[in-house]
Parts: sequence; C-alpha cells; structure tokens
Amino acid sequence: MDETQIRTPVLMRLAEQAMSDPAFRAAAAEDLGRALAGAGYDLNEPEMALVMQFRTALRDAGVDVFLQERSLSDVRRLLADMDADDLTALASQLGTPPADPER
Repeated sequence: MDETQIRTPVLMRLAEQAMSDPAFRAAAAEDLGRALAGAGYDLNEPEMALVMQFRTALRDAGVDVFLQERSLSDVRRLLADMDADDLTALASQLGTPPADPER
C-alpha cells in the first residue's frame, strides 16, 4: 500500500461507523488511536490528518455526529461520490486547511 494514498472506501467506512455506532464514538472520544485500532483501522498519515481535520471542524462548528437514519443515508450517498481530492476540498471548506503530510 502507498503510504501517501488516501483510501476513500476506508474513510467512508470510518465515517459511517462514527455516525452509526455509539460505542465506537464513545471510545473515539476517549482515545481515538485506540478506538481506530480496536475497530481494525490502520490509517496512514494523510488519512489520519483528514480524520483529525474533519473531527476538529465538526467540533468547532458544534455539529453532533449522532445523526438520524435519514441523515446517515444522505451522508452515505454524498460519500459514495467522493474521492480523495473531494475529501481534501471538503476539509478546506469546513475551515480546516489540509494538513501537511510531511509533518
């Protein structure tokens, strides 16, 4: 696996789990790294940077990830059409500049 490639399907699965699994959300709020590893995620640096940007942007915007099923299905449709460039653009639009993958 290319350690700089963003795997959109992995991030989509993570986003769905974060929105639909209260136990995972609670574990991630406590210790994100341990929650990710416990759920079988092995994110590379650019993927982790996007997760952190998105998480920070949601928190700063006061967005609650406890979504209703209808909202979850809307998010699934949105994510299905996104690629790595789209995710980076989304992070930028949310007010969080993309992380430098060299850091």
